[in-house]
Amino acid sequence: MEIIRFLQFDIKSERRRQQVEDKFCLASCLWNCFIENSQNSYVPNVYLTVGEQLLPCKARCKFIQYMANKPDKFGLKFWMMVDADSKYLYNGFPYLGKDDTRDTSVSVPTNVVMELMRPLFKHGYNVTCDNFFTFLDLAVRLAKEKCSLVGSIRQNRRELPRLLRQSNSCVKLHFSKLPPRRRASL
Repeated sequence: MEIIRFLQFDIKSERRRQQVEDKFCLASCLWNCFIENSQNSYVPNVYLTVGEQLLPCKARCKFIQYMANKPDKFGLKFWMMVDADSKYLYNGFPYLGKDDTRDTSVSVPTNVVMELMRPLFKHGYNVTCDNFFTFLDLAVRLAKEKCSLVGSIRQNRRELPRLLRQSNSCVKLHFSKLPPRRRASL
């Protein structure tokens, strides 16, 4: 309790002004430093995973999410990218509600994956994600950045041919024409 008395993340008199600019301002400095340190101190494997994480929270804030399918129903939602082998968090950011700065021609899942992958563009990384994130548009955008995508795709996606949408069988699609990345020999 003694430490908490002296621990302060912001200047109380400037809090309202800061919250207009950045909803996550009370913790963004700490979070951004953590992510920066993660990226500076770790080189991820070629295979990465993108997903969402609901961190339980009982605080009062405007961006608390309710997710019925999670064990803890209420919390802060984070978009995260981790190394598939070590589970090391490499990049992530909180979901703060509707993003007015996002280009409306790009879907939210595509925008999330592209933001998470931005530090690793042009290095041949592969990202695996679930059917929420998997779009043909995302695969094309990642291929332009010399990255590839593996993921399950929902049968009702518009970019799938009608024959595949009506089929009950599982179909593997390969969007990337990138050659496999060669590992340096030790």
